[in-house]
Amino acid sequence: MARSAQLIIIDPEPNGREEVRRMLALAGFAVLGTAGYGTEAFTLCQETRPDVVLMALAEPTGRAFQTLEAVGRLLPAAGIVIYSHIASHDVVRKAMQLGARDYLVRPLKQEKLVAAIESVCRMLEESPRLVPPEISDRPTVPFGSVVTVFGPKGGVGKTTLVTNVAAALAQRARVSVAVVDLDIRFGDVATFFDMPVEHSIVDLGSHSGPLGLDTVRQYMVRHASGVEVLPAPRWKGEWYPLTPDHVASALSALTRAYDFVLVDTPGGYNDLLSQALEMSTVALLVTTPDVASVKDALMALEILRSWSYPQERIQVVLNYTSPAIRVSEVEVRRALGTVPRWRVPFDKAMAKAIQDGRPLVMDRPRSRAGRALCELAYYLAGHRPNHNPDRGLLGRLLPSGRAKAGAR
Repeated sequence: MARSAQLIIIDPEPNGREEVRRMLALAGFAVLGTAGYGTEAFTLCQETRPDVVLMALAEPTGRAFQTLEAVGRLLPAAGIVIYSHIASHDVVRKAMQLGARDYLVRPLKQEKLVAAIESVCRMLEESPRLVPPEISDRPTVPFGSVVTVFGPKGGVGKTTLVTNVAAALAQRARVSVAVVDLDIRFGDVATFFDMPVEHSIVDLGSHSGPLGLDTVRQYMVRHASGVEVLPAPRWKGEWYPLTPDHVASALSALTRAYDFVLVDTPGGYNDLLSQALEMSTVALLVTTPDVASVKDALMALEILRSWSYPQERIQVVLNYTSPAIRVSEVEVRRALGTVPRWRVPFDKAMAKAIQDGRPLVMDRPRSRAGRALCELAYYLAGHRPNHNPDRGLLGRLLPSGRAKAGAR
């Protein structure tokens, strides 16, 4: 059955997909199609119903596991072979629990890939496919990834980060993106995108019960970048009846339609932020290199630890909003007890981009901050950089997974 098996490839990196396709072609296999993560993968699986799914498992693993679980639910009779640079025992174990039949550590060798496919095909012929209890006993998970950008201190650049990463995901990673502005009193996502606000997220407060996608989309606005925004209201002077249940329903609805849902949040803590964090695939904690901001970031980390919040979801972004460095990165690392995963450098072009209401990554993606923000977007989408990190360029992710230096 092996050479006649129907195969597809799921890999967020186009070069990775092509590499595996070439290997299979040389070995005599035909590939029905390829796709990235998210709705693209799900659609391909629905259309082709393959015998074998070859899938890359890339960081951040939350998005990869969401895709793996969704594919396993849709195709319980298919054989799933994972390939990845990640060799962690815990990651391998979770992949197998979610339905993978084999796990190959990159770099891939053609003979090992062929052997894995043949082994999976033999298993499929010899015994019917059983859905692992870890999958069947749980409710269906949302398909898109929720990325919550937060920080207890205002003015650290959360909205700048959200709007630029969203635009980079939509225009450069080519995925569908929604942005939700949860700062219902002082939210500026619409301002940073220079878009009108006729309806906003607070209108959801007038609805009782779960919110469907059609209802949520009534209040969204599409930006020229392709990002769709659920904005905060223009008028800030009244109390709004928006509850955590409204936020949960809205995010759940959006994750069924978008690959990524980015959530901008107010400074401090409230129940709406807590709900967004609970539903997040990745939580980006933004701080600037000054004493007050670092102190508040440490308090945020301690609060999340006291909640038993999964630490693997949290990534610290060190954002340089001015050329003055008041606290060294060594001191930030010592204070927080962790290395900031991302560093966005100060960039004079950012101020003009904000004034123009147009994300920096749209017009100047190769500027200092533009590069750092694009790298963060590529990482979230599962793309591996196709170049070595430039030691002179801040904001690149090192192969070890540690940031060389800080963030904007």
